[in-house]
Amino acid sequence: MAKGIKTITGDWVNSISKLKLGEVVRIPDESYDCVMSSARYRLKRKYKVLIEREGEKEVIKGFKYFKIKRTA
Repeated sequence: MAKGIKTITGDWVNSISKLKLGEVVRIPDESYDCVMSSARYRLKRKYKVLIEREGEKEVIKGFKYFKIKRTA
């Protein structure tokens, strides 16, 4: 497991909007559609925050995660 990567499990818009530019976080795979569609749109419209998926999905202790990075 990578050191220094936070895991966000809820309150997507608020949590992601507080990320620093270039910061990477881990999000559970079952939330992929919610984060990459509606939350992503709200972040862009309300906070002018852009995110991108970073790297491949990973499995940690039997749970799948994907990573996102704040780009703007």
